[in-house]
Amino acid sequence: MEDAEIDTRKQVFLHCKWEQNRPITQNCMAYLAAKRANFTARSQSKPTQGSTEITSISPEKQYEIACDICSAVLSYFDIAAMRVADTIPMTLEMVYIEGFATELERRIGIFLSDLRSDERLQLCADFLRENEDIELKRKTLSDKREALSEAMEILNGI
Repeated sequence: MEDAEIDTRKQVFLHCKWEQNRPITQNCMAYLAAKRANFTARSQSKPTQGSTEITSISPEKQYEIACDICSAVLSYFDIAAMRVADTIPMTLEMVYIEGFATELERRIGIFLSDLRSDERLQLCADFLRENEDIELKRKTLSDKREALSEAMEILNGI
């Protein structure tokens, strides 16, 4: 588990470093489309009155520049949020699930290698044999599900 923690921290660090050095959003068509949409949404609202003119740029041009900056920032975070939502589960899967499966396979191999051949076969047969209680519960639940499905069909027909 400690290895998984270290690996996860490394993966998160790598993702942050990637985003810092070369943001994927700058190469993403979704970013450009989101930026256009955000710019359009921002530019359709009216600029606030009473703002003082700092430069020789017209208020309309200042507003257009502000809209462009806001749309770029909003678009970046839209895409970055999607990227995080995609990569974090993949990272968790690789670090925890794949790591767990590999370690489990290794330990089962060690455990089984310590047993005699007939003990291994018996142990595997025991693991593969289903408990009678579980078989009965599965049959009961399957029958209930079928009865409920039939009841739903009747109710839907009313």
